Amino acid sequence: MPSPSSPFPSTTGIWEAISAEPALSAGFAAILIAFIYAEISTRAARRRTEAGATRNTLKTMTETILMLWVLGSVCLVCWMASGRDLAGLGLILPNLSGPEAWRGWLSWAAAIALTLFLLSQLLPLRTQEGREAMAKALSGMEGVDMIQPRTPVEHRRFQLMAFSAGWNEEIIFRGFLMGALALYLPLWIAALASMIIFIGFHTYQGVSGMIRIIPITIGMTGLVVLSGSLWPAIVVHVAADVVGGLYLYLSQPSAERLSRAAP
Repeated sequence: MPSPSSPFPSTTGIWEAISAEPALSAGFAAILIAFIYAEISTRAARRRTEAGATRNTLKTMTETILMLWVLGSVCLVCWMASGRDLAGLGLILPNLSGPEAWRGWLSWAAAIALTLFLLSQLLPLRTQEGREAMAKALSGMEGVDMIQPRTPVEHRRFQLMAFSAGWNEEIIFRGFLMGALALYLPLWIAALASMIIFIGFHTYQGVSGMIRIIPITIGMTGLVVLSGSLWPAIVVHVAADVVGGLYLYLSQPSAERLSRAAP
């Protein structure tokens, strides 16, 4: 990732520097537009739910997948158009040789440990009692109904969304956004800003849901800062979303899932 600039620039200086780079400015604008669109879509979906309208989870997932790929591609193009390379974006494998090799090894070890921990969260769902307990816990969580897969088709679409998010959100938030901000700000401020904005994109989960993703957000950001690469964070992000989808799907009573799967 790019090194932070020093000394700390003024707010006016930051905006002047950003506005002097049209490609990066376009990327920032795309993120802002996507945030506004996501907020409008979330509010509209909540109004439909409150009005008793039939849920359309597949439509919501498909729109999310398309937005992720469009925004991820825009940020990637804007970064390249600014004259910077993919290595600067973080799309390079962690260095595993030389004096700084420990960073790469540690980041991969942490990514593997986090992935195994996430997978272990599925163990309680092996029993009917575990599934029922999780279904009860999920019933009070805001935003779950908007994305919970209840049929095999919805589950497959969710997993496609999980891979799309793991790849594109890392490029958007910890690649482009954090990298671009780190050109003008100390790295820790750029990292903090990217985390806040990333969490802000999850308002559909409510305040409690946004709080729940703080630890994994800090973990993925730390992996990028440590290794200078997006790849360990991408692995953890995909694993977190895949496990989340399985959790939401398998937590339903077996009878309900089987009846919905029947032709």
